[in-house]
Amino acid sequence: MHLIETGSNYIAYIIRYIPDYNWFNNLDNYTPEGDLVLDLSTFQGDKIKYSLEREVIWTTIPVDTARGGWIEVCTFSSVATCDYGTSIHDRGPRCGGSLGTRLVKSCSSAYTGSGSGWGNEGGDDTSNGGGYASNNNCEEVTGTLIQDSQPISGVDTGCAVNNVTGVIAIGVLDCISLQQVAETLVLNPILASCLQDPNKCAEVGQLFDFLEANPSETAFAKAAAQAICEGGEVDFEDKIIKDSSFAGTKGDCVYELLKTTNNNLFKNVLETFTNGTAKYKLKLFVGGLQNNTNEAQTTFNQVTGMMEIRFSVSALTQSTLEIAGTIIHEGIHAELKRIIMNGNNGPNPLSQSHYDYLLSLLEFYENNGSSLFTLNNATHLYMVNLHLQPIAEAVRSLDDDLYPLSHYMWLALEGLETAANQANPPIFTDAEIASFQSLVNIPLNDDQNQECDE
Repeated sequence: MHLIETGSNYIAYIIRYIPDYNWFNNLDNYTPEGDLVLDLSTFQGDKIKYSLEREVIWTTIPVDTARGGWIEVCTFSSVATCDYGTSIHDRGPRCGGSLGTRLVKSCSSAYTGSGSGWGNEGGDDTSNGGGYASNNNCEEVTGTLIQDSQPISGVDTGCAVNNVTGVIAIGVLDCISLQQVAETLVLNPILASCLQDPNKCAEVGQLFDFLEANPSETAFAKAAAQAICEGGEVDFEDKIIKDSSFAGTKGDCVYELLKTTNNNLFKNVLETFTNGTAKYKLKLFVGGLQNNTNEAQTTFNQVTGMMEIRFSVSALTQSTLEIAGTIIHEGIHAELKRIIMNGNNGPNPLSQSHYDYLLSLLEFYENNGSSLFTLNNATHLYMVNLHLQPIAEAVRSLDDDLYPLSHYMWLALEGLETAANQANPPIFTDAEIASFQSLVNIPLNDDQNQECDE
């Protein structure tokens, strides 16, 4: 919070700091005692300036620029330092040295709008935001007016009687959203307490932003909060949660490799049958399979509304190419099951012809046992008929297209061979399947190691 003296009154405002991934994980931003500190001189990420009533004054996050424009804004903060006599660094809660301060000026390109709570800082082209604009030796500053020790509602502009070195300010990494997250999700006290860990500030901020943009997605947000607390990871953009059992494994490495190869291979393959609009909501685990003979399994969690993909421990000890085939296989399973369970009503339905074909496969298998067995076989045959080649092409891309597509077909067909044989007529002959099984040994046993094989 920043507090600026303006004669007999004060102007106050809040700056929210949302660090990017690289800054948050940079060890240079941690004190020798191990505390993460907000070094404004090196901070990388977004900032939002609020009045005390949380009205947005400016933000570095791109918004609808039809409502306003971009300006250069600067903030001046008096940052507490930890002084051991021979070394000085920004102060964390475990500092054992003397208290000191340093003044930091931090400037950014920010957006100011014309709506309620969005005012031009300083009111002219020389505005420098949170921040001051010089006018007849007066420093203009915008925020909440504090009069007779009481905040006055609305956004006001005052004339700072002190120069920039007289600014009183406390810079803190944003954790202000935790209470709102806890209230919205009705978190139990243990989970709410866990999320108060300062090291989880960035994840809690992302969770808060997700809820603001997706207020109806409380089930996913609650599952995300649980994962954050338990040491998992959350991809809020694609709505994919990595359970702590999956995060950091070789499977996680391969999943990230799929995401970063050819503009997200994982996403591209899954969207080949939903016209580029797959809606994932997946959670990835290791262990807990209902059938211990399976390498992986996809089920639906009715509480969270998410598809859960579980991998066996042994499945994630295989090569990068084999794990990639398994991840893509289960991802397509999850998307097809979601489509079947909601009756293709959306979001992101199949074309009517493809959906009718999928229903015909369900009918074909309806007398073959349990509903799970029927659903698995129907989606398997659907994948055999329509998606073997995209799966094989994706795995081949990870191998830099070293060999013909036939050398990777078994990595797409494995687990689907029963469905392929049950088709009438069979999709592949026994000789063709044997050939695929033989050819795959060439890329699997060459000396071309993938990133995750190292």
